[in-house]
Amino acid sequence: MRYKVHGPYEIGVDSGQESRINRGEIQDLWEQVGGELQEACGVYLFGMRGSGTYKNAGKNLPWYVGKAEKQTFKQECFNGRNRDTFNEILATYKKKGKPFLYLLARQEDDEYSKPAANKPHRDVGLVEELFIQLSLSINNDLKNISATKMARRTSIRGLLNTNKRTSEDVDHFKSMFGIRDREPAQVAGDIRNTKFKYGVFGPYDVPYKKASKAIEKKHVQEMWDFLREKKKGLDEACGVYVIGMRNDGAQGGNTTPWYIGTAEKISFEERCFELPGEKGIAKKRGSPVIYFLPKLGKDASEFAKPRQTMATPGDMDYVVRVLIEYGIQKNAGILLEPAALHLKALQSVSVDGFVKSKKGKPSKAVSELKSLLRL
Repeated sequence: MRYKVHGPYEIGVDSGQESRINRGEIQDLWEQVGGELQEACGVYLFGMRGSGTYKNAGKNLPWYVGKAEKQTFKQECFNGRNRDTFNEILATYKKKGKPFLYLLARQEDDEYSKPAANKPHRDVGLVEELFIQLSLSINNDLKNISATKMARRTSIRGLLNTNKRTSEDVDHFKSMFGIRDREPAQVAGDIRNTKFKYGVFGPYDVPYKKASKAIEKKHVQEMWDFLREKKKGLDEACGVYVIGMRNDGAQGGNTTPWYIGTAEKISFEERCFELPGEKGIAKKRGSPVIYFLPKLGKDASEFAKPRQTMATPGDMDYVVRVLIEYGIQKNAGILLEPAALHLKALQSVSVDGFVKSKKGKPSKAVSELKSLLRL
């Protein structure tokens, strides 16, 4: 399924005393959009174009991301709840900004998809989550609530709910995922306000047999012998890990993310490189490296130990989803554990300019949306 980006469409505002989006302005917008697109389904993004110095008023920001899944864009985008939310955002800007709307329309066989009330298109929710995550990193005050609950409870060093002070490990990690060096999203306000905390360590070289490009057990053991001295306790920790391939010939050693895994019931040492798919990554171009995102204890100074839970903890699953949503943009062929339905569904989707983009010059709509999201 392909998602085509349309917009930004400027939304008129009633010039009265309260400065609101009313029915007349909404009707004008849909006349601007046109009949075929307004009857489609997909994802929409509401934002404000700043024009002042009041808090946030001088910035172009995304403010709300939603999905038109069971209803058309026209039926969903300006329902009563959304209109109240949009007018609340307008009040924040105090007439110092202009609202706009992007529509990411779902397409099948070059035709816009229609809403499916009885059997919704599951991928619409995944694309919505992707753009919520991208928008959160730009605007911590994003108005989405239900889809950001875990973001408000989780911190990932250098990426989410941590201060701007970073580390070389974090810088390299963000570079691998194509995340620009910017201030981490402060959805929870501070790491002290989060329940779940994750660090970032790496990249660590993974020894391998260069002739056959194979990672054998002795190579994995060699890596852990080194890490036990380098980062005490990491081998016994639980969390998320990412295997990448570094192109040593490229300037700066460009790295491509290839595999995202979890160690929740057993430690990193027991879990890493136990699945055939992980070892097979060595066949890809470059030299294998690994990053670890260990779960941290309450005071963030110690690594958390594995727990025998029935399923992957919600916070760990959230960290994986964040990495998938960034990683799929950098490498459409990124791999995950066999049971990861989220990635399988997202791999069937293309989003113009973001996921499995067609080569060539992007449309004006794509270029402007990427600029809005600082990509």
